[in-house]
Formats: sequence, C-alpha cells, structure tokens
Amino acid sequence: MKLIKLIKLTFLSLIYITIISCSTTIINTDIVDSEKDTQIITKFDLKMSMFMAQVWSTIRVLEVSQINSPFDREALEIKNCISKLGAKNMNNIKTKEFIDIKEEFQSTNSSLKNTNIDSYITNYIQKLEVFMNYTENKMANTKYTKDNPIDDWENQIKNMMSIKFRKIEEGTANRNLRDAINGYRTERNKIMGPSAQILSKYDKIIHDSTMLFHMRNFVSNTLDIKDITDNQNIDYYFWRSNKEKFINNSICSE
Repeated sequence: MKLIKLIKLTFLSLIYITIISCSTTIINTDIVDSEKDTQIITKFDLKMSMFMAQVWSTIRVLEVSQINSPFDREALEIKNCISKLGAKNMNNIKTKEFIDIKEEFQSTNSSLKNTNIDSYITNYIQKLEVFMNYTENKMANTKYTKDNPIDDWENQIKNMMSIKFRKIEEGTANRNLRDAINGYRTERNKIMGPSAQILSKYDKIIHDSTMLFHMRNFVSNTLDIKDITDNQNIDYYFWRSNKEKFINNSICSE
C-alpha cells in the first residue's frame, strides 16, 4: 500500500514539474525575442532576394543584348547606349527601393545570443551599396569599342560567385559583396537554416521568374513596349530592330 502511494506521489510530482516547466517556457522572454528575431531575418531574406533580382536583371539585360552580336560599329553603338540606360536603371533602384531597405534593416538590433547577425546584415547592405555604385559607374562610363567589345568588369560580375572569382583581388566591390553575402548566409543558417532563397549567385538565378519580371519591366520602360512577354527574345537582333526607340535617348549621348 505504501509502495502504491509512493508511486502515485512520484507520478503526481513529475506531472507538476512538467506543468511548471511548460508554463515557464511559454512566458520565456528569450523565446519570444527569438521569434521576433527570426521574423526579422525572414523578412530581410525575402526583401533582399527581391531587390537582388532587380540588381541582377539590369546587368542581365546588357549581357543578353550581346547574344548574336557581330560587335561591329552599329552593334557597339547599341551596346554603349544600353549600358548607359542600365546605369540609369541601377541608379533608380538604388535611390528608391534600396533607401527603404537601408532605413528598415541597417539599424537592426536583435536579441539573439551568441550571434553577430546584426553586423552581418549591416555589412551586406553596405557592401551592396558600394557594388551598385561601382556597377553604375562602369555601365555609365565604359566605352565599348572594337578593341574593347566586352570589358573586364562584365566578366568579373559573371564569375562573381564562381570558383574563378577566388582569384580576384580582395578589396574590390565584387569580392566584398560576395564575401558579405556568404558571411550573412552562414550566420543566418546557424540561427534558423536556409529558410529563403538568397538571389546572390548570378549564374544560378538568370532564369528566376522574379528576375525575368524585372528584366521585362526594364526593357518595357526603356522601349515603351507594354506588351512584352517574359519569354521574349531580347538578343542583339531584338535591340537592333527596335533601335530607333531608344538610340536617340539623351542618356545615350551623355
């Protein structure tokens, strides 16, 4: 009889301890704060992925416009114009959407312990801004000629996230952004795993639907063609056939 009472008492004690433990967990402020932090990180992932698609789409339009190009005098004239228009587009997204991202996330203060995710987010944003300034400058001021039909900066960006890029000098805008993205991704994955796609690898997302959407918008706004589709071939011949719609743009003569 005493044994049965002892067993019952032990059982009830375990239940009581479990209830107390669960109650404590429910109101644990560390867990509540962690949930808020993971929400911030997820939101940053999604917004930055969308924004990176815009950045890459501008570069991708210039790249695709050279497919089937003979790189003769007319082709180089077209490329120089598209490059300048791309610089203008890069400036637009940098001074509009990017400002909102900076204001929302650059001063993030997480409550997560044993992590520097705040500094990784800030570093990502800062290095991206430098990269956009660098790319805008290259697109606006590079002169494509018979002797220089494809500039070094184009190849460096295409190889940015590949093994080839490891040989690129440290301290450059491309290398710094690559390292910032990788640093953020690694720290984020330690906290919550790869919860969202980071559109960072240019060669991996050239067919991403989000980037195709932004490519279409860029081309549509540049040429004032409102019914352009996602599967429209925008190679050299497309731009050549629509040359009169953009070649006299004042931006191209700057």
